[in-house]
Amino acid sequence: MIVSIVVLFILQILAFFFIVLLQVKIARFNQLEEKQNRLMRDMDTTISAYLLQMREENDRFIAQLTATKPSGPVVVKAESSVDFVEATEVPLPKVEVKKPRVVMPKKTVAKAYQQQETHTTPKVEEAVVQKEQESSSAPTLVQQAISLQEQGLTIEEIAKRLQKGKTEIELLLKFRA
Repeated sequence: MIVSIVVLFILQILAFFFIVLLQVKIARFNQLEEKQNRLMRDMDTTISAYLLQMREENDRFIAQLTATKPSGPVVVKAESSVDFVEATEVPLPKVEVKKPRVVMPKKTVAKAYQQQETHTTPKVEEAVVQKEQESSSAPTLVQQAISLQEQGLTIEEIAKRLQKGKTEIELLLKFRA
């Protein structure tokens, strides 16, 4: 009987200990929640104050724009120590723009010429056919890259010889398209 009383007493002490421990954890959680709520309120007030300030600056700027005459550039004095300088026009050097060169496959061009119902001279048709035959006998880029690789050249050397990028040659050789 005394043993059972001692066991019950120990169990009650353990229960009180766990209850106190849980109360401490709940109190910490509540404090953390209050702190986060305070931070959220502070952030909301800060952002709303910033937005209000931006709106006032925008309204002032719009008022200044409408008040000035559109005859020249607008000079706006800021409230900070920075002053805006009046815009000046600087003549830019003239740059000649070359039109991009359009490259189309010869077979496509030949088919387009054949489908046209315009009058072509036999010399032009013969030239197109002759160019087609020359291009069909010339090795493709893939074939050139493979033959250079078989000769023992590195990918960088192949890219330099074929005037292509290193990555492009790597992919060509890898997939042998």
